[in-house]
Amino acid sequence: MIRQINLIVEDMILLSTTDSCAANNRSNVKWKAPPFGKFILNVDGSCDQSGVIGSGGLIRDAVGNWVAGLSSNDGCGDAFIAKLFGIYNGLVLLINNLVLHVECETDSTEIINLLMDRQSHFFHAYASLLVKITSLLDHLSGLVFKHVLREGNVCADFLARLGRNSTLGVTTWVTPPDGLLSLLNFDAFDF
Repeated sequence: MIRQINLIVEDMILLSTTDSCAANNRSNVKWKAPPFGKFILNVDGSCDQSGVIGSGGLIRDAVGNWVAGLSSNDGCGDAFIAKLFGIYNGLVLLINNLVLHVECETDSTEIINLLMDRQSHFFHAYASLLVKITSLLDHLSGLVFKHVLREGNVCADFLARLGRNSTLGVTTWVTPPDGLLSLLNFDAFDF
């Protein structure tokens, strides 16, 4: 049975067309809590100049409390597959933690659009990973994908960079790793 994935793309409307005002508005962007009773999975991927890739993600509740997180060294590739690994590893994290009613945020509209077009998965360069993601999505019927600006996804970016610089494999975090707490506190402040 094929299930449609709900897609909500939230665009930030910048109040000014000047570069300096636009940059200032983007600097005020940060994580936004989900509605009560929902969770947010923020995911990201990272790629260095030598092609080493990592992914990261974290689950937070409607109050901003940490539920679980991950960082992963996913080998070598490009930024696109790193972000796909972020989605894949994040979905596994959701399933392992029995978390439902989730909004999954990524800073890649290209990834969201690709995931919505299941017919193209079989012909894509990363078909095997896309098929695995699709299989996991079939177990998460309430999942909604949302686009978030990079500035609103800094915690997932931190975990993706941490994963990239770690040994090969996935590390699951029951509590936030060192260095992430200040970013989580910034996100929690004034939301």
